[in-house]
Amino acid sequence: MSGRAGAADAQVRAIAGPRRLVRALLFWTISSPVLFALFPLGGCVLPVGPEFQDPPEEDNQAPYFLPPPGSMPFYEQAVTVSGMRQFEAVVGDTNRSDTLQVRWVANYPPISAATMVLPSDMSDKSGDRGKAGTWDFTVTVGCEMFMQGADNNLVVILSDRGFISPDAADAPTYVSRSQEPYNWDAPPPPDSPQFVPTMTGWRIAGCH
Repeated sequence: MSGRAGAADAQVRAIAGPRRLVRALLFWTISSPVLFALFPLGGCVLPVGPEFQDPPEEDNQAPYFLPPPGSMPFYEQAVTVSGMRQFEAVVGDTNRSDTLQVRWVANYPPISAATMVLPSDMSDKSGDRGKAGTWDFTVTVGCEMFMQGADNNLVVILSDRGFISPDAADAPTYVSRSQEPYNWDAPPPPDSPQFVPTMTGWRIAGCH
């Protein structure tokens, strides 16, 4: 009997040992700061949603010219003017919300006594450009606008920030003294005017 009792006591002690270890592990786990902090939440882990941010600002891209429509001669070609003639330029811009503006100038550049800024149809355009994403600008000219020029031409300058007049009271000196004073934009303060290189045109023939 004593032998069997001794064996039983050993078995109890062998079983009790792991049980004490399990209880100790459970006590340590439940007492850990992470789970203890979750108890006020009913033991539930709340999911954390993504942090929403404003989309990045769209980089400004320079506007551009597209081929003129129909029978209109391609840019940089010689065009004979007899009577009144309409010229048309097609423009586009990757930034669809931009307002585009053009300047039509005769006998330019450089500026000279024969240079003339021409009135045009719809000097600036904004809003929906349709599926093609383009606008067209037109101007009608006659030989009286080119008689003084030894090398007559017609240019169209394109800007997405407007233009500053070289005669404006707030025009910087470097604009008014430039050989190309009509190629400067008019950005909102505090930005300074920048030279607008986006320009094309036609050579004018038949006006002498």
